[in-house]
Amino acid sequence: MEYIYSNVLHLGLCCIACVKILQLIFFFFC
Repeated sequence: MEYIYSNVLHLGLCCIACVKILQLIFFFFC
């Protein structure tokens, strides 16, 4: 159970990182 939770948390952090990168890309190209 602990293992699954850590995986979900890791995916969540990756998602946040992806969103931040997308925001930077839009900021520079718009």
